[in-house]
Amino acid sequence: MAYPGAKVWCPACKSTGEICNVPPYRPDTMMGKQTVLDGDECLCNCRPYPKLIASQYCDWAEFSAVNWQRSGLMPSAIPCSLASSL
Repeated sequence: MAYPGAKVWCPACKSTGEICNVPPYRPDTMMGKQTVLDGDECLCNCRPYPKLIASQYCDWAEFSAVNWQRSGLMPSAIPCSLASSL
């Protein structure tokens, strides 16, 4: 299981980054931690940040236009809140 803040190795820039959820995402915890989805980002030395690729597909989240609207976000590249701390 992967979770936001977990350390991951980036083979492209050969550095260790942290996983960041990319909005929108639904609160979904496993073992008390928010889960990570396919397409979340690795905050490493690469620009733009690389997207994570899921290795398991036993769970998923879908977002309709209503979900986007309720989140207050647009379906475009949204910078992670963690990015400013790098």
